[in-house]
Amino acid sequence: MPRHKQFVKRKCHRNQLTDMNQKEECADKKQLNASASKRKLNSSDLFPANNVDENDKRLCNEETTNIIVDLNVLKTLLNTVSKCKRCNSTDCFDVLEETNSRRGLATSLLFICKSCGCFSSSVTSYIFENGYDINTRLVYGMRCIGKVKCVARTSCAVMKLLPPPAKFEQLNYSLCQALSYAFSKSMLKAVEGDVSRNDNARDITIAMDGTWQKRGNTSINGVITATSLDTGYSGGMESEGAMRMFQRSVSTRNVRYENYLGDGDSKVFLKISESKVYGEELVVEKLQCIGHVQQRMGTRLRNLRNKLKSTKLSDGKKISGRGRLTDAQIINANTKILWIGYKKKHFKVSR
Repeated sequence: MPRHKQFVKRKCHRNQLTDMNQKEECADKKQLNASASKRKLNSSDLFPANNVDENDKRLCNEETTNIIVDLNVLKTLLNTVSKCKRCNSTDCFDVLEETNSRRGLATSLLFICKSCGCFSSSVTSYIFENGYDINTRLVYGMRCIGKVKCVARTSCAVMKLLPPPAKFEQLNYSLCQALSYAFSKSMLKAVEGDVSRNDNARDITIAMDGTWQKRGNTSINGVITATSLDTGYSGGMESEGAMRMFQRSVSTRNVRYENYLGDGDSKVFLKISESKVYGEELVVEKLQCIGHVQQRMGTRLRNLRNKLKSTKLSDGKKISGRGRLTDAQIINANTKILWIGYKKKHFKVSR
């Protein structure tokens, strides 16, 4: 009888190198599918072990920096680098928020060991005399961009932050005190610097200007040189604000304003001259700004050209057109006249 050949299923001894490569590929896929925070925490080459340089540009050592951190990321980081001081367990911490301790953006975090029940708590912001630092900064930030509590509430809700403090507007008073103190120190420092550059003479030059909340001389709110806030009729507000600053210059700054530089289109200097703020011993002089003179001269020449555009002059030609009073000719003549005046000392200062 013919012999039957039997086929036995052979065992496959896989290549160990192939298995290692496949395992590495699976680990790489898991690492890529993980969140960015988890990849950074699991990365071993972010900073070499036991070799962290404090001068590394990637490290920030500012103690007053506020950083928004997700609680889950904080929990992962805590379990990665620490262990319980009572039971020496690792990867055992849970991070919870004490909701009854909320004070605006400030709150209290509870760190609990799930192995032995040991816990510790900490507040997320420093507290000062007028409240928590993070709440004061929130109010100050909203004030800087001209927004109020409703915008802060919406912003916090979109970013999944805690709601702003309930007494939002009350923090404005403490902010006003702090800003007034910083403003006074800054102004005194600026005055003393100006005096030192003036050969220690306390009769210095001042430049003033005013602006209002809206145009048309109908506003009741105005700012004089960005240092004095006044309320009144906009037509006389700039003169009144300038008078107050001249009158208090000796008592608050210990200087006298010898020269006055303004925009030239207000009655400030006339009022200062008539009032004789510093008496007969010091007469305030007015300085002309070439930039404002040039602007007014150009405006009047253009208004004259528009007024006489249909009128023929003595030579039988119109005022505008080629070789006549064009915009380029106005700019050129304006520049030459002002330069001649400056050279002949008709103007004391230039722009």
